[in-house]
Amino acid sequence: EGLTSTALQCLSALVSTSSSSVDHTEDNGRTSTTKSKHSLVLDLIATLPDILVDDTPERMEEVVSTLRDVRDEDPSLLLPVLDAFGSLRLTREQMNLIVDDALRSLHTCHVSALPTLCSFLVQQVPPDNHDNGDLLTRVVDGLRHMRLGETDLSLDDAAVSSRSNATNNRKGPALLQRADAEALTLEALSRGFQYRQDLTAALLQTVKATPPGYHAAADVGLLL
Repeated sequence: EGLTSTALQCLSALVSTSSSSVDHTEDNGRTSTTKSKHSLVLDLIATLPDILVDDTPERMEEVVSTLRDVRDEDPSLLLPVLDAFGSLRLTREQMNLIVDDALRSLHTCHVSALPTLCSFLVQQVPPDNHDNGDLLTRVVDGLRHMRLGETDLSLDDAAVSSRSNATNNRKGPALLQRADAEALTLEALSRGFQYRQDLTAALLQTVKATPPGYHAAADVGLLL
């Protein structure tokens, strides 16, 4: 119990101070101190499920709250935090909350995070019932409206847009990376839907209820 408390306190402190660390030893544009802190944060998140021996409701609420705060403080920790959540024994209410958080990240995360994020959503969203309302339906809707198959790169994918030939040449590899990530995303969803008949039924029902001409771009990929 003491080890878990210490880990949670260290995790919160490291993330909250990482942006203000000062070190003059540059390494590929990032200070060595910041990189060391980030590595330590990743290690703490990864080992947290293993050292957690006290799974009382109070302790689990503390763990969930800390990990959510860590993810909000540093969005790059989204996938490690979700991986930790997937290894914890959470209540349905806690998992509903976490899935809802992940769903909101679906349209803001980098395209490279989509395969893992989609796998988490498909695997972890609880079955639809009166306890979680329309969460399963909203997950299906979120997956349908992913930005798949787009050729225009966002600022996150192509940095600052420019009309120069040099910038246009740099878009080629970025487009290939997007295509690879989207292919992995569809593969992850295909595997996940095989084991979730409730999700598959919800997807088919939603697609059938959509008027012609109003289908989402991702519908074709999801139905393959």
